[in-house]
Amino acid sequence: MASVMKFLGTYSCEPDEVSLGQYDTGDLYSSAPVYNVTFYNGCTDCDVVDLSLRCPGFKTLKPIDPFIFKPSGDSCIISRGLQIYTGVTINFTYARESQYPFEIAHYHFECAPPPESEVKGAARIVRG
Repeated sequence: MASVMKFLGTYSCEPDEVSLGQYDTGDLYSSAPVYNVTFYNGCTDCDVVDLSLRCPGFKTLKPIDPFIFKPSGDSCIISRGLQIYTGVTINFTYARESQYPFEIAHYHFECAPPPESEVKGAARIVRG
């Protein structure tokens, strides 16, 4: 009798596969410089979930869509904490007299096995 073992693969991501950056757009809003903040999930295997930034005392003159950026105490929740899929960039702009020093406070990776169609084509060991 033969038995079949499927190799489902290993899914992992490293902290350096997610990035946070910002720059001055050169635009003004109510006489204040406008800055663009970008978060990128560069991991090819996993989604980022529950992303929040450290942002104590953050204030902006330019409103930010609360679905994308929502202050909560000393943290700011990005994308309502929902999944940020592999290869996706989230960005927002804000306006204030000086650039705010955002830092990533928290996130985790959520990795799912490949669809069944990919598993069927995976390597197999058959012993008889």
